[in-house]
Amino acid sequence: MLTKLPSEHLEWTASQTGHDEIRLVPQPSADPADPLNLPMWRKIAVLAVMSIHPFVVNFTSASISSALPIYASTGVFGFPPKTFSQLTYFIACNILMLGASNLWWVPLANTFGRRPVVLGSLLLLIFSSMWAGLATSFNSLVAARIFMGIGGGPADAVSPDVVGEIFFVHQRGRALVSLLSHILRVNWH
Repeated sequence: MLTKLPSEHLEWTASQTGHDEIRLVPQPSADPADPLNLPMWRKIAVLAVMSIHPFVVNFTSASISSALPIYASTGVFGFPPKTFSQLTYFIACNILMLGASNLWWVPLANTFGRRPVVLGSLLLLIFSSMWAGLATSFNSLVAARIFMGIGGGPADAVSPDVVGEIFFVHQRGRALVSLLSHILRVNWH
């Protein structure tokens, strides 16, 4: 006669750990440089930085929207003033490149590592933001906003990967909710 065992019994016997033990998945190595072996305060610091990254990128993406009525009513980019639909290129091109640039940022991060990709993209974001602040023509500002989108792309794709690599599976849910709440908080406001 076959009896159906409860699923918690099957999970416990498959994991071969005691009921009071937490099985660490993935298993950390003995290497002290393994990100899974980082002390919790350092993991939380990395989580904070990786939470600020998408916050800043999404803020820079939408921050110009408050200036669009001013640009539409004055001849900042020459006369006649640009129409409101033309000025929305500043936001549309930026957001398009935020998503499209991940087609090369994610493979680069998988090949060369997360840190160089995040630092390189932040440098591109900083310099293109400076370019946008100094732009004197409409086309120059659109080009700067395109490069700002390219520089900000890894914020929404590579940052969650970093968080996933430093936390164990049983910790990731809480860590990623913390990260994603910062991303969504900016997008909802």
